[in-house]
Amino acid sequence: MFFGAENERRHPSICCQVQVPLYGLLCKAVRVEHDSRCLRFHQGRYAEAVSAFRASGDRDPKFPDAAYNLGVALQQSGKEDEARDAYRRALDLNPRFTKALNGLAVLAVHRKEYPEALKLLAEAEKSDPRDFETQYNLGSVFSETEKLAES
Repeated sequence: MFFGAENERRHPSICCQVQVPLYGLLCKAVRVEHDSRCLRFHQGRYAEAVSAFRASGDRDPKFPDAAYNLGVALQQSGKEDEARDAYRRALDLNPRFTKALNGLAVLAVHRKEYPEALKLLAEAEKSDPRDFETQYNLGSVFSETEKLAES
């Protein structure tokens, strides 16, 4: 798993990662090409990654990983409103996409909207109770809200 070192520096208590997709029979060539685009993200070349993930989404509009990865790249580029739209697009394509729910929750935490973050993470946990990223983020949000309550 990749946990985006840049995200760790911006908000060390939140975990978000680029999704390297599993292959289906449809559009396999686009998805292999998409995997190679993930490398740009992991090299910190976020502007190139945004462009590349947009191209993946344009070539296969029903590919939720492209929308999700676009959201992560936009988020790392500081374009959180656009990132939110990309995560929502991924959820339109796959309503049980836990990584997109986590992405939206991370953005909610950045806005200090903790109840919204908890709601999104509860939905992610319902979709996949064993997802490490969801459990990590839930713990981080609980920890953050506990600190606020103590102050």
